[in-house]
Amino acid sequence: MYLLTACLIVLALTALVASRRARRLPRTPQGRFAAIWPAVCAGICALGLLAIWRAQGVPDVEPSVTTCLLMLVVAFNAGWFIGVMGEWSWH
Repeated sequence: MYLLTACLIVLALTALVASRRARRLPRTPQGRFAAIWPAVCAGICALGLLAIWRAQGVPDVEPSVTTCLLMLVVAFNAGWFIGVMGEWSWH
């Protein structure tokens, strides 16, 4: 239960920070890349954690530390994506 609460907090805070950052950056390709690069780094970390999780074998009933970290990284990535996409104008 605490892990889901932590994931929701991470998702909300990163969406807020990402929307504020995307608002201040210019609407050029360089500005868009500057807004997205933290989510790209989080995605790379998530892929690494997923590889570690798969290498550990069949998980037990209780979530492992790798699974908890993976959930937090995915929550960060989703929050950043939601914040940036919500702030951009698509006209």
